[in-house]
Amino acid sequence: MTDLLLTGFLPENDRVGNASRDLILHLRDRVSANWATALLPQDGIALPGLLDELLREHRPRITILCGQAPGRNRLSLETVALNVLDFRVPDAVGYQPRDVPAIDGQPLARRSRLPLGEASEHLKSEGYPTVLSWHAGTFLCNHALYLTLDWLAKNGTPDHDALFLHIPLAPSQLIHESAVSDKPCMDTSFVADATIRLGEWLLQR
Repeated sequence: MTDLLLTGFLPENDRVGNASRDLILHLRDRVSANWATALLPQDGIALPGLLDELLREHRPRITILCGQAPGRNRLSLETVALNVLDFRVPDAVGYQPRDVPAIDGQPLARRSRLPLGEASEHLKSEGYPTVLSWHAGTFLCNHALYLTLDWLAKNGTPDHDALFLHIPLAPSQLIHESAVSDKPCMDTSFVADATIRLGEWLLQR
């Protein structure tokens, strides 16, 4: 069993990049032996099978799914996932569900049982701008969180749980992509430090 699983999303293309991909690559050389990392494609069709494989392989006590949130200037701890897929734009493979369930016949929402309000306050006390968020959207980030919480509800134990961490864009994205040049950003190494602190705090709670 793995103590902690960290995931991020691959970029739709290398020109635009993805802050969560950069975060996971940065963390790979820094995490402890009993932590695992993985990168997920922006592919809503493949996502259920890939997450099922990862969760079965690692059986993590804590899963922190990471994704970028253009426009946000703080780390956002997402507590609730909706059983709704409503993609405003297609994903990387052209999949664009509108107002359909992520998993038929399952609850409209699933909530993390982790003490994320306390976690947010802890990170802020350590100097990391953090906010508790109640809605992960209806795109791939929400999809990944709902799939994970649903899997844990059916296959996990009471001490296994998950959250989604939305992070600001990386500085390199603002340099190379004019469409987001006016958005907030946060240094990847700074986000990595915060993510490690978050994981350690959750495991010690």
